[in-house]
Amino acid sequence: MIKNIKHTKSFKQDLEKYKDNPQLKQLVEILKDLSNNKTNFFLGPSSKNRKEYHMENGLLLIYRIDTDILYLERFGSHTELFQQ
Repeated sequence: MIKNIKHTKSFKQDLEKYKDNPQLKQLVEILKDLSNNKTNFFLGPSSKNRKEYHMENGLLLIYRIDTDILYLERFGSHTELFQQ
């Protein structure tokens, strides 16, 4: 079970863009799922153990779990997060 949640500066900035989005209410439920190791997708070996959680309407939560800490790294649409 995860005991601590930490976030990056990028995550906080991403979240600010979506502050009026009703999907943010889902974030609490998603964090519960993640704390129980449910519904996650590994991004691949070059991603440094990052995983993504696919939300409705194409939003993604990118995170990683180390020991008992959940690190929230990015939040947004696939296009915003993976544009080159």
